[in-house]
Amino acid sequence: MDILFYTEVDNRELDAACLVKHEMERRGYKVKVQRYNRICESGNHTLYKPTMLILPWLYNDEFLFNFINNNNMGKLKIVNLQSEQILSENFIKNNYHMPKENCIYGHHLAWGQVTKERFIGAGIPEENIITIGNINIDFNSEKLINVYADKEEIAKDFSLDFSKEWVLFISSFTHPSMTEEERSSYLRRFPFLKDFIDIATESQKTLIKWFERFVSDNPDKEFIYRPHPIELKNDTLLKLAEKYSNFHVISQLSIRQWVRVCEHNTTWFSTSIADVYYQKKDCAILRPLAIPRNADCELFYDCNAISDYDSFLNFIKRSGESKFPIVAQQFEKYYGTNECGENYIIFCDQLERILKSRSTMPTINVKASFISRIRRNSVSFIFYLNNIFNLSKLPFLKPNSHMSQQLKEKYNSHKRFVRYTSDLLRKLKDLI
Repeated sequence: MDILFYTEVDNRELDAACLVKHEMERRGYKVKVQRYNRICESGNHTLYKPTMLILPWLYNDEFLFNFINNNNMGKLKIVNLQSEQILSENFIKNNYHMPKENCIYGHHLAWGQVTKERFIGAGIPEENIITIGNINIDFNSEKLINVYADKEEIAKDFSLDFSKEWVLFISSFTHPSMTEEERSSYLRRFPFLKDFIDIATESQKTLIKWFERFVSDNPDKEFIYRPHPIELKNDTLLKLAEKYSNFHVISQLSIRQWVRVCEHNTTWFSTSIADVYYQKKDCAILRPLAIPRNADCELFYDCNAISDYDSFLNFIKRSGESKFPIVAQQFEKYYGTNECGENYIIFCDQLERILKSRSTMPTINVKASFISRIRRNSVSFIFYLNNIFNLSKLPFLKPNSHMSQQLKEKYNSHKRFVRYTSDLLRKLKDLI
């Protein structure tokens, strides 16, 4: 196996992984895409014996050791996608997302100049930085946008009215959906986020009131609330969906897919606004409460935001007349200057260069006994088998037990992963 490519959040990384897999296999390399699940990584390494690992992030030696079976990293080439590159000032100061320890000697993808400078500041050798752009952005190009369904297909799949205009809200309200236990745990790690979480909670409450008023007064519009991939179910939103036939909470499909088919696009804090920008569509940033600069996403600095319902309604009514709320220079700073559709080609060129080079990771000395490696591989093997056979149906497992439920969820999740990957690769083969 030449490349073992891990994704974490499907909607964030899987499209890019499939695009890279398609291109590298076209060039003659063997590529496997796997979903990171904190259980099977070391077993996957034993099974596939890759020359290169591509990871969604690369934090420190202890984290990296989850992916291997021994202390010797000297034969591996590791590429870090750095999936979270646009941050708040608080997180930048916290330095949570930056590679540390021996991980700095991997190869690191920087979308734009800002991240490149951060990498250099973190001690990463400049020759190990791949400055290209966000591969996912390529799917907004005229060449690749057609991998996504058109409005008529989406209308059929989700029982939406094709004849109406669709309004999309790209949510990033992950913090308000936390349980009290999760919130307490999170704040112990990131105490500087307390005020931001309070603002997020109040902002979501106000926006939900706007949305209810809107769907009630505008039955000729379909409203799609697209939750963040890790946003938990919100009972208020589900009740609105039951009450109004034109209000929908839909978590499936990528943001790029929804932007393609919706006439009006709105968000609060999501960096997926970049997909709206690169598809050359209108977007409104809805902020009933101002976000302090140190807590705001840096892409949104000095953005033009809407803070009241009437302005939101006016944006919908005057579609196509508004300036984009973030200036072009901001996108160039964080996403680079390449045209959509070019990033993946340049990235694959760099992967080939790294594969052919003598560059490898240094040895990382992490203690792991023979017994612990056996245990890790055994657990990995069980979950690998579960991808093929639904082990939750084994007769000695109680149907409602934690293990049974976990096996069932992972089996079904893997099937969805495989189905989506297969469909997307087929479409890519037809397009390029």
